[in-house]
Amino acid sequence: MTFFCAPLSFIKELEHLEQVYYFIAIGNGEIRQDISKRLGLIACQYATIIHPTAFVDNNVILGAGVAVLPHATIHSAAQIRNHVIINSASIIEHKNSLEDFVSISPNTTLCGAVTVERGAFVGAGTTVVQGVTIGEGTTIGAGSLVLKNIPSNCIAYGSPAKVMRYTRERTAVR
Repeated sequence: MTFFCAPLSFIKELEHLEQVYYFIAIGNGEIRQDISKRLGLIACQYATIIHPTAFVDNNVILGAGVAVLPHATIHSAAQIRNHVIINSASIIEHKNSLEDFVSISPNTTLCGAVTVERGAFVGAGTTVVQGVTIGEGTTIGAGSLVLKNIPSNCIAYGSPAKVMRYTRERTAVR
């Protein structure tokens, strides 16, 4: 498989090829979502990339356009939706659910049965304890310890993580 970067306008030049897969390699979930909409491709046209040093259990569900980077670990019954980035040395424990366009930064640990909703960003070195939900569009600051649910569209950080401010109306925008 060959990888290269190209402007969006170049995508039309590749349509004549039989087998072309795309991957959006941008950490910001909102930008990944915008590019995905602009490309208008179907799910089977996106590559899911798993680094050779990563571990993905055999009963994990991976969506289209997912990146699992070096030394990341995804344990049993996790569901990883479309266009999710799981960065280096992160641990995704059993029965976690990561919705579309989520970004997990390096050295992050999500304990069991954690839900990370659409477009959320979890900063480097964060630990999220079992059963917690991180709301849609939320940013968790680096090094945080998340002990309870964090609502949508906010910035939270600290040990324990607390909501510091809201980033937009609390109603989810799709």
